[in-house]
Amino acid sequence: DEDAFQDGVFFEYGVVSVGKNGNRSDTVWTEIQIPDLNPPNTPTAIQTRMRSGERIQVSWNASGSGDVISYRLYRREADMNGDMLLAESPRGERYFRDESIELNMEYIYSVTAVDSVGNESGRAVSDTIRAHRLHPPERTRNVQALYTEEGVILQWQMLDSSQVNGYRIYRSDIVTGVYDLIGET
Repeated sequence: DEDAFQDGVFFEYGVVSVGKNGNRSDTVWTEIQIPDLNPPNTPTAIQTRMRSGERIQVSWNASGSGDVISYRLYRREADMNGDMLLAESPRGERYFRDESIELNMEYIYSVTAVDSVGNESGRAVSDTIRAHRLHPPERTRNVQALYTEEGVILQWQMLDSSQVNGYRIYRSDIVTGVYDLIGET
């Protein structure tokens, strides 16, 4: 049977001598492994998700190969070449929390399967994910408007500059509150 001799499969053989009178000797055992020359199947899919605005959770589907012993997870910045090995996980662990990300960066993850003799599969590659906060920044406080001959001067209190990329300034000329964007800073 051709399927019985798959890459990496172990076989154990036992030999017993049987005398003319029916007596049997002790069994002598030997083991052989079919050479594993081919890499395992590539994991079928990889998913990424932003969690808590602080980390990216990566998970993937298993390889279809039976001799996989681990998975290798790689990451690269979207505009760069060269992948960095993030983790090597045992075959039963198919998730990783990447807490070494920088906000507002784009990343691409890939995962490979590794078999019992070290052959590495092709890569399952994720879509690009942007590391971002999941919640809007806090509201500004202490907004003040000062009328001068040159115009109106606005000032406000900045709370956490690490959460803010800029400010948009809106104005309404009518009491109903229809606002128009008049500036960005």
